[in-house]
Amino acid sequence: MNVISSQRHIDWEIVTSKEESVRGAGEVTLPVVLVGEYNGSPLYVLVDGHHTREAAKEVGVAVVFEEMSRADAGVSYDADLTQALEEKYMGSDYYWITGDRVERDIIDEEWELMK
Repeated sequence: MNVISSQRHIDWEIVTSKEESVRGAGEVTLPVVLVGEYNGSPLYVLVDGHHTREAAKEVGVAVVFEEMSRADAGVSYDADLTQALEEKYMGSDYYWITGDRVERDIIDEEWELMK
């Protein structure tokens, strides 16, 4: 699953406070929303759970993603990729959370259109 985000700020005090709640869990499930396609594969944006994801990584718990509807995620039903990215924008350039690439050259072509 190809998942991206534009939230880079992580408050490590919040992460630390979440570590106990995820420690020992088999996995942590985080919500994603389908925003379009990238290189012929579905592309998702992480909707919530950035601090929980970091806490899970810190204590070695697997993270899985669960797709939520566009309506529940606050994305227009008929939004194209550029509009969906704009609607889910959280303040930083988009970067890969999962997928084929490690960092962001992802949406440079799409993102540049929006600036």
